[in-house]
Amino acid sequence: MVKLSLRFYTRPVCPLCDLAVASFKPWLEAGEIELEFINIEKDEALEKKWGQSIPVLEFNGRTLAKGRFDAAEVMARLERWQEKEAPSET
Repeated sequence: MVKLSLRFYTRPVCPLCDLAVASFKPWLEAGEIELEFINIEKDEALEKKWGQSIPVLEFNGRTLAKGRFDAAEVMARLERWQEKEAPSET
């Protein structure tokens, strides 16, 4: 299994972000995903883009989820995306 890398846009004080990270604990511990944490306060463009929406989760440059979200639903969405993008065997 390939570990998937997800970008997690956050800021230093974000209780909703903390809850989101905790909800991914089973997938993190199983080694299925890794989170790349990006502090939007260090980048004015990211602050402007995501300031009111964090946490934001991205996969391959696509927004996977933002705000309040359920980790199981996000992982199911990610699986569907991967199935659509997988090369077909013909």
